[in-house]
Amino acid sequence: MKKIAICFLLLLTTVFAQDDTTSPWSVYGGYASMGVGEEFDTEDVDVDLGRTNGFTLGFGYALNEKITIGAGLGQRGFSIDLVDLFDDGDGNELDFGANVKAKVKGVEFWMSYTLMDNGNFSLWTGPLYAHLYETEGSFAGVSESESITDSDYGLMFGGSVPLRGNISMNAGYYRSLDNHQIEGMNNFFLELNYKL
Repeated sequence: MKKIAICFLLLLTTVFAQDDTTSPWSVYGGYASMGVGEEFDTEDVDVDLGRTNGFTLGFGYALNEKITIGAGLGQRGFSIDLVDLFDDGDGNELDFGANVKAKVKGVEFWMSYTLMDNGNFSLWTGPLYAHLYETEGSFAGVSESESITDSDYGLMFGGSVPLRGNISMNAGYYRSLDNHQIEGMNNFFLELNYKL
């Protein structure tokens, strides 16, 4: 953790040549579809893992033409559709369905490296580290949140398309590499990016 923070601070303080006509700063915000890769297998309960919705919001700073660093707010999460069969005491089985949603909020620090950019489309990849600070769960209309201290790290891959002026659209995929209780946390994200 300390090594990651030191490397991030060194990158922030390093001076790179910038084009004087454009600002290196940008802001972004968008939608995330969050899920996990693990499947639950039990005899008594039919569990269907699904995705849940979240958001991304943050800023970026272009160090040079290839490398951009940034920070922002993000989420991880998943949903579960439970179908439990209960016995009502008369020998009849009652069908009870419920949806459970779990979200984890975090502050993300990321770096992207541009693999290809032809002016109309760019591909990029890079690492992402998140300090997770809150969990939120909802079940049958009742939600509850709890403060936590945890972390997550992984890789992101994506592409950007310029739309108009300083506005572009980012689409990508994030995959956690951290060993959590539920493995395979991942996000598909779609963001609008505005270069200041």
